[in-house]
Amino acid sequence: MKKVKNIIIANDAEAFSAIIERIADEGRRSEKIRKEHFLSGRFLFWECDNKIIVTPFKIDQAILAQLPSIGYRDVECWTPKGKGINLCQEIQNDLALFKKVKGVLRRNPGVILSPYCYTKEFVNLVSSLRKTGTSFSIDQEPRGEDRRLVEHLGSKVGFRIEAQVLKLPSPEFYICRNLGEVVDICRYFFAERKPFVIKAPSGEGGWGVFLSEKKRFASRKGMEEVIINEFETDSIWAEGPFVVEAFIKPKKGGDSSPSAEVYVDDARARVTYVCNQIVYKEGKFVGILMGKKCIEKRTEVLIFSIAQKMGERYRALGYRGFFDIDIVLS
Repeated sequence: MKKVKNIIIANDAEAFSAIIERIADEGRRSEKIRKEHFLSGRFLFWECDNKIIVTPFKIDQAILAQLPSIGYRDVECWTPKGKGINLCQEIQNDLALFKKVKGVLRRNPGVILSPYCYTKEFVNLVSSLRKTGTSFSIDQEPRGEDRRLVEHLGSKVGFRIEAQVLKLPSPEFYICRNLGEVVDICRYFFAERKPFVIKAPSGEGGWGVFLSEKKRFASRKGMEEVIINEFETDSIWAEGPFVVEAFIKPKKGGDSSPSAEVYVDDARARVTYVCNQIVYKEGKFVGILMGKKCIEKRTEVLIFSIAQKMGERYRALGYRGFFDIDIVLS
């Protein structure tokens, strides 16, 4: 293999380990882990040539064989022996794999290490590698290496607080510490006949989102019972704080839920792309749509402006790496 430029750590399951491991039903928990591990195949398309991708499970050789035909060359995929939810921990546990990673770093000074998420397990892996004297950089390491900043800005609450500081357009929202406060705010929305959304602090793919518009409440008491049952039966609501906000009804058409990705480094914040999200009626995310005309130009310019402001705010706070902003066009 030519000089390695990137080592990509596909630790997406690890990013959601806290909420997945709270699932009591073993079958459902295993299904969630398998789903996240399955998604690691998308990391083949991160960065360009001359890269190593570490995934929790082996990627089919037939898929790897197709990479040169779509413009990706010198790509290797490595997998640890252990198949636990925390990929970075499994890399450290697999002494042979850890040695291979260390060897690549020594032969290729300046390699960029790219995780899906800057987790505590990734921080431990980085610490172990640095103790060996290897030289590498990380494209998502916050200034000051404070992982708590990443957790704050990546949470539903943290993002809204920063958007509020910038006076960016956002729905009416309330931060609730527990179920009791959630129910109180929902009573207010119900009395005002306003549809609302309850969001867990962390979630993915629509999990951790409660849409009142999709429920039929016979009365205020009936609403309370539905919400209490939701919190008691799904582990995603085990810990707060929670966000309760006004539901913004999206406009009709395929471009009602655009999203922007931003990359932040020491020099600047840069909007990398704007796309449309494909979302089922019940709020489940299933993919994105990209193309020159997938969003009206005027809307795209506005989204770029919002994303750029948020990126500059994140950069000033010390955040580094990627993040995305989901938007609803009312």
